[in-house]
Amino acid sequence: MNVMLYTVLGIILFSIGKTFFGLAKKYRKNRFVFTIIGVLSFVVGVIIYILIYAALINILPVLNRYIHEYLSFAVGVLIAVLIHYLLEKKWKQYKNVDAEQAIDKIGEN
Repeated sequence: MNVMLYTVLGIILFSIGKTFFGLAKKYRKNRFVFTIIGVLSFVVGVIIYILIYAALINILPVLNRYIHEYLSFAVGVLIAVLIHYLLEKKWKQYKNVDAEQAIDKIGEN
């Protein structure tokens, strides 16, 4: 790998980690665990791309090595975004329920 790919990889990993850290902080979850989950979701996405490419290597036209590396980064980011979206949707659902229960308790007193 050349320096540019390492730079892009570092920026992607930092951005994903920071985004998951902020999400966990917003919903009062364990920040470090979900930061690691975010970075691992990117890695899983890259592995998924590699497995798909290995399965379809005879069908796909021969592309430049760098194109495959950037495509694997894109799939990794896509998986990380999907997991981030699902976590936020799940946590937002529970957060709204707690707020509605607190409002109901105010009316009882």
